[in-house]
This record gives sequence, C-alpha cells and structure tokens, in this order.
Amino acid sequence: MKPDSFNKRTFTTLSFFRMGFRVINSIPVLIHAYFLNGLDKCFAERLLLVVSGVNGCVYCSWFHSYLATRRGIVQAEIDQLLSQLIPGEIPYSEQQALLFAIHYAECDGHFDATTLESLHGCFYTAEVRQIVALIRAIHFGNLCGNTFDAFLLRLKSKPVGNSGALIEFFVFLISAPFLLPLLGRVDNTL
Repeated sequence: MKPDSFNKRTFTTLSFFRMGFRVINSIPVLIHAYFLNGLDKCFAERLLLVVSGVNGCVYCSWFHSYLATRRGIVQAEIDQLLSQLIPGEIPYSEQQALLFAIHYAECDGHFDATTLESLHGCFYTAEVRQIVALIRAIHFGNLCGNTFDAFLLRLKSKPVGNSGALIEFFVFLISAPFLLPLLGRVDNTL
C-alpha cells in the first residue's frame, strides 16, 4: 500500500484526548448497552459494523464480523453493513440508528443535531444514550486501529501524510496488546 493511498482517518493529539474523554465519560452507559441488558446484541453488532465500515478499521471489522456471526448474523448481511448498505428487513427504528451511526462516523463525531433528534422518535432517551455511547466507543476504537496502522507504515519508512509520529507511537503503545495478536488474522495489506 502506498502511503498516499492510506486515506483512513487517524488521530491527532487533540482528537485522541477529546474523544478519549468522551468515551471514558460514557463507560457506564456503554457497559449497560453492550454487556448488560441494554441494546439487542444483534442490533449492537450492526451499529459496530457500519461504523467500522465507514472508518475502514480492519481490526474492528474483523472482530465484530466474528462476533456478529456468533450472534447469528449471516455473512451476506455483515458484508452489506461493512459497505454501509442497510438490509431492508431490519426494523425501521434500527435502520434510523444505523443511518445515524454512518453519519456520526462520516462527520468524525461532529453530527448534525437533527439526526440525533430523529432517534428520539424511534427510541427511549436511555436507548439513544446507549446507541450514541456504543457508536462513540467504536469510532474511537476504529481510529485507534487506523492510527496503529499508520505507525506500522511509518516503521516501513512510508509515513502517512495526515498523521503525526508522536500520536501514532502513543496509540501504538496502548493498542499493541489488543491489535498485535490480530495482525495475522486480518487482511491488512500494509
């Protein structure tokens, strides 16, 4: 892969800490949404997949594809979600949440407030908070994976033009325990 062809969003120092603090603040809601009896497990995986598809994080895409299959989502649907195609058989309310998730990722978290309001017409306020917390967390994870990859390219003397060495190294250090074991499993053609 040529460095100029790496067009994935990565962290700046400011964006890392800004997003990181938001994720930390939403941990209780996130835990309830994903690990307890918050959001439906298949719905949660669909949200995680569409955001990972927008951001192009190979690690999150691989991991959440694996979890989605374990939850009973078929590969054809997973492929659609990673391509930001929303299957018609998904309930309308979930479709709206998936559209919001795509918008959130495309806007790097700077979403239009009216798109969030559309969720309030489909979900209770607590559910909207859970959806946003889950999207925020996967978006952060995606950018960690992409910044990790940017550092790997830098090690190969192919620095990414829109990324800085210090933040790449910092993200690499905190992400390495999670992502290095996945290097042999994901399709990462750096």
